Amino acid sequence: MGLSACNSAGHLSNHADVAPNHAGITFAVSNTLATIPGILAGPVTAELVVASHGRWFPVFILASSVNFVGAIIYQSQSASTQIL
Repeated sequence: MGLSACNSAGHLSNHADVAPNHAGITFAVSNTLATIPGILAGPVTAELVVASHGRWFPVFILASSVNFVGAIIYQSQSASTQIL
C-alpha cells in the first residue's frame, strides 16, 4: 500500500508537468481510459472462473501477465533525463 502512494504521486503530477495549460483535460482523458479495464474485469474474471470449473489460477495468471508486460514496456520506454 505504501508503494501505491508513489504511483499516485507520479501519475497525478505528471499531467501538470506535461501539459500545464491542459492538465485537467489530459487527466480526464486518462481517467476515462483507465476506467475501461475496471468495467471489463468483472465479466472477464467470472468467465475465466466458470471456464476453469471454479479455479482462480487463470485469473491470477492473466493479472500477472498484464503486470509483467506493463513493467517491461515501462522499463524499455522510460527515461530519467531532463528534457527542457
